[in-house]
Amino acid sequence: MVIASVSERAVLEIPNTDKELRAHNLWVDGMGWRLDRILPYVSHNTQLELASIALDNVTGVRDRLSWGTLPMVLLRLRRLMRC
Repeated sequence: MVIASVSERAVLEIPNTDKELRAHNLWVDGMGWRLDRILPYVSHNTQLELASIALDNVTGVRDRLSWGTLPMVLLRLRRLMRC
């Protein structure tokens, strides 16, 4: 399964200064995503996907999703949507 990055699914051109940002640069512990920096560039579907994902910055692991790998997150979301 090939999963496009958020930047690959952008609906508007992302400024060059933001193209090298990593997920942890767009996440605030205890608050969530820095939506002011993300929403102008992504579709509604991508916004919903991001809303279902939380980053794990506590353990010090680089850009690891707290739910596990992205394919597993998508599988869990599909199962939930069937209920």
